[in-house]
Amino acid sequence: RNALTNAVQPEPSLINTEEVDNGRVLVKIVSPFFDGMTNREKQDVIWNALEAEFGADSRAVSLVLPFGM
Repeated sequence: RNALTNAVQPEPSLINTEEVDNGRVLVKIVSPFFDGMTNREKQDVIWNALEAEFGADSRAVSLVLPFGM
């Protein structure tokens, strides 16, 4: 959660993580930081932050849903 909060500034309005099948994680983030970004740009920001923080363990995240406001 801290890695995502640091990557998305100003601080996100919502970060929700939910464990799904077999220990995998679903992440939902709502933040004005994403306003005006393409879906690809949003995904790149989040996956870069996850990979920088967790390396290969970031593969435990199965889906990331970033939303603008």
